[in-house]
Formats: sequence, C-alpha cells, structure tokens
Amino acid sequence: MHRILDLYDHPPEQGRVICVDEFGPLNLQPRKGRAWRPTGAPRRLRATYNRHHGVMHMLAALDLTSGKIHFRIRRRKRHGELPELLRSLRTRWPDQRLHLVMDNFSPHRHPDVHAWAAAYIRRRNARARPRTGFATDSPIRTWTDYLIEVA
Repeated sequence: MHRILDLYDHPPEQGRVICVDEFGPLNLQPRKGRAWRPTGAPRRLRATYNRHHGVMHMLAALDLTSGKIHFRIRRRKRHGELPELLRSLRTRWPDQRLHLVMDNFSPHRHPDVHAWAAAYIRRRNARARPRTGFATDSPIRTWTDYLIEVA
C-alpha cells in the first residue's frame, strides 16, 4: 500500500498513474423543471413513467497527470466491460507505462482480466497488491461520490 501511496505523491516521469473505478447503477432520468411551452397543452405522462431500458453503469478512469476522466457507460459492469476500458486507455497512451490503481471488486480479479493484463505487464510487483479494500482513498472516489451527492 505504501508503494501505491508513493505513486500518488511522486508520479513517475515516464508513465501515468490511473485510478479505475465503477459507478452504478445510474438511474438516468430527466428531472422535472420549468420549460417554455404553450399554455393549455394536454397533460402527458412524465418522461420517467416507464423505464423499459433499465439502468446504466459507468466505468471510469481518472488520469492523475492531467486530471481528466475517461469513461464508458455500459449496461453492465462485469469482467467483459473492464478490458474494453483498459484497451482504450492503452491506445490513448501506447508508449507510456500505465500504473493502474483498482479496488478489489470481483471483475478486477477475473481470470480473463488477468490474462489481458498479463500481455501488457512488463514487471509485476505482487507485494504492491493489497489484501484489503484500500481504494477508499483513491482520487477517483471523490468524482464518483460527487455524482451521488448531485443526484
């Protein structure tokens, strides 16, 4: 855990520190408010009357170097959607070393995700993997918590 906290304090010059997290389910609904409309319009059902398409989930990656969030909105947050986000990060920075900080959510530990990551890992430090959910202090948590406060 000290190595990860050291990455926050002293980011590498030849790489990027990226915090990955999931957020959801997102209940994407339009909110009621005032609007310009003709008076005397017929009453209609609210836009939120039925939710036929379910809820959505956000997979996000916070780049600590630039402070930008890269995200994907998907119907589910399983092990199949995570490598898609990681692939997009790899194509965004093909020459740089990526230091990914993730919590211990089960899709992160899936064998398919480990197999995908093994193709890109040049050096593995097993001591850096914490045994507990340390990522509550991860910088991306402030962004996902902000979404909860706004909603």
